[in-house]
Amino acid sequence: WINGTFFCPADYSYCGGVTHSNFERIYLWDGASYSKSWPETSVRMIFGFDIEWEPFMAQNNYTDHDAGLKMNTNSDKIDQFEFWMSNYTVLLVEWQNVIDINSVQFSSNMYSSANRNFICSTKDGSTIYMWVVWWISIPKLADYVQKNFGCYNALALDAGASEAMVYDWNVLARSSRRKITD
Repeated sequence: WINGTFFCPADYSYCGGVTHSNFERIYLWDGASYSKSWPETSVRMIFGFDIEWEPFMAQNNYTDHDAGLKMNTNSDKIDQFEFWMSNYTVLLVEWQNVIDINSVQFSSNMYSSANRNFICSTKDGSTIYMWVVWWISIPKLADYVQKNFGCYNALALDAGASEAMVYDWNVLARSSRRKITD
């Protein structure tokens, strides 16, 4: 897992009192039911795989709720996700660096250097990277993953600096700022 992605029901009863905007969800806590904001994904892009395990990103941002990235990337394919995760900030969409487009949503901590998580796929979709880049700002992350990993579509997995990553039961990264999960 990375940063403990979780589902929230409309009343947030299973989210430990966390009260984020309902625009951050497209499914309810059971992973199958639609939230009341369906199919709006807000500024959050979804990175996932279809039933054939082909990776793709999708976003359906059709309201004026957010001033950030107003794209409807593959919005007609949202129902095709078999496995997915969603977060903010979108780094690359089909090789295009979109940092400047959505920077209106950035907070000051996104400009500072910290450990940053990302997930991306190469152009042919044959390689997926999900990792942490040490000590980099969000605006620099897009160019970095494009140059060093050949990322074609890329999504940051934490807008702030609270990175955490567990692989094969081993904690690979955990922020000193706060504990994400036990």
